[in-house]
Amino acid sequence: FPVTILGLQAGAFAQDRVVINEFSIGSSYKNGQDFIELKNVGIADANIGNFTIVLENEIIRIPSNTILPAGGFYVASTTQMIPTEANNISISLNDSTAKLVDGIAGKAANLNNTSVESILNTTGKGNFFARKTDGDCIWQLEAAHTAGASNTKIGTNASIQIKYRDWE
Repeated sequence: FPVTILGLQAGAFAQDRVVINEFSIGSSYKNGQDFIELKNVGIADANIGNFTIVLENEIIRIPSNTILPAGGFYVASTTQMIPTEANNISISLNDSTAKLVDGIAGKAANLNNTSVESILNTTGKGNFFARKTDGDCIWQLEAAHTAGASNTKIGTNASIQIKYRDWE
């Protein structure tokens, strides 16, 4: 039977696929701001113009006609700090029609009635959550960020629970 993960059937190839790839917590980035890094893990450029990154206390709108090349990164700085307590983290990426593209939360969560990746009982040291490899389902806690570049593999794996639901 076909398996659907993040809206893709196994064996089907997305032309573009944008994911939340890394983020900081607790004002640990430039000028005391946090960041969210997006990565296009697809094989074609993606127009992420008017996408929104929704945090617990802030909405970041990506400028219209922003093109994220295949394999490329987009780093958005926040004006508000992302909570340092893992169970209070909630980040979603929505397309220009407000459809959920990707999301992560510090506890079992539904964003737009869709289950998203949940980081539970996070261990390790550092203020940067990153996918172990770009676009991977395994998240780790890092002591140093790789914003705008490929993730390292040296961090401590976070204890995670991943839930997905078929998307309409």
